[in-house]
Amino acid sequence: MSFFEKLDLEKKLNICTGNFFEKSNGFPSRDGLVEILSNQINFKNIKSFNDRHSLFEVSQSFVDSVTGTKQSLYKKIQGIYEYKKSSNSYLDTLIEADLVGAIINTNYDYSIEESTKVKKIIPYDKEIFTDGKIRLYKVLGDLNSYENCAVTEQDFRRLKVLPFYNVFWESIRYELKHRSTIFLGVDFDDSDFFTIMDFILSKNCEDIKPMYVITSNSILNPKVMEFFNKYNIKVLASTEYEFFRELKNYTGNQNIDLNKLFPELLSEMMNEKKFQW
Repeated sequence: MSFFEKLDLEKKLNICTGNFFEKSNGFPSRDGLVEILSNQINFKNIKSFNDRHSLFEVSQSFVDSVTGTKQSLYKKIQGIYEYKKSSNSYLDTLIEADLVGAIINTNYDYSIEESTKVKKIIPYDKEIFTDGKIRLYKVLGDLNSYENCAVTEQDFRRLKVLPFYNVFWESIRYELKHRSTIFLGVDFDDSDFFTIMDFILSKNCEDIKPMYVITSNSILNPKVMEFFNKYNIKVLASTEYEFFRELKNYTGNQNIDLNKLFPELLSEMMNEKKFQW
């Protein structure tokens, strides 16, 4: 049975975006942000962090230092994203193919926010009303306002414990219960991603639909596999190209244009065939 035959595509999919989408847009991964900030801030004790891959921890260390403030940290991150392109052909394709019900974004990029088919939702919104649009959950807020952006450990702790934000988290859990979820481009070294997902999945998620991680990378960290096993997240060995190709074959959706999504890869494949001939 095909992977897609196991999915209830009548209800569309949830997509949880990862660093594959970040790199395709020219945005840094969270680990990349750690490296950029560490170089700019000139941390001398970067190796002393409990987790040097955690942007939450590195950011908190900066704010806690005598020279750092949340606002100055925010401006540094905002400057990294300010002049980057905001479109994303991969997400655009899934949206145009009418296959997505909700997108969960744990990064700071502006991808697809301007689409008329998408409604951005952040934890700081007073109301969540989407009028039938695809819901884009930006878990850490956005960079339009430093007060509406979670960067440090303390910021995220506040999002978890204050009752005001419960509606946002319960809305994401509703999406997970309503349709299957695909994780694309997960960085297995990004401990913040797993911290965020653990908080979401640890409450009121007894009846969630199946969840799948698409990856072509080996999972060497036992804690990552423990996390996937804990929440019954199935790991499917596949490249992003194979995922989109099989999705197109199964749905027959012509809006999934592989030539547009993977021009360099397809060009290499064509050259290899010519060489073999």
